[in-house]
Amino acid sequence: VEVAPDVAAEPFVDTSVGNVDGCVTGGDEGEAEPVMIELDGVTETAHEDAAEVSADGADWGDNEIAARALEAELNDDMETYTRLNAILESRRTSVPSQSTIIEERIEVPAVDVGRVIGRSGETIK
Repeated sequence: VEVAPDVAAEPFVDTSVGNVDGCVTGGDEGEAEPVMIELDGVTETAHEDAAEVSADGADWGDNEIAARALEAELNDDMETYTRLNAILESRRTSVPSQSTIIEERIEVPAVDVGRVIGRSGETIK
């Protein structure tokens, strides 16, 4: 099997076997090693930031928090999952549920529209 040189240099951990709480069992000792993920040229440890979000979640946007909550749920980290969902719920309740834009509509019979909008007796078809 030939591998392109730039692909061979990237870190890779096989998560298909021995996956325990988002970590791969390593070596003979059975120690857990973080799963390494390469995104946009930056290598990160999977779900390493989930515990680092501030109490109110100001560091992240709603989509980021929702993604981290889903990741925590998939990794059976229910404490982080519950905390992140609580942050999302508090943000949802702080936003007004209805728009502040007020819209009014008036029903006008079709025969009158030409007289209202048209010029010189023109009608709109």
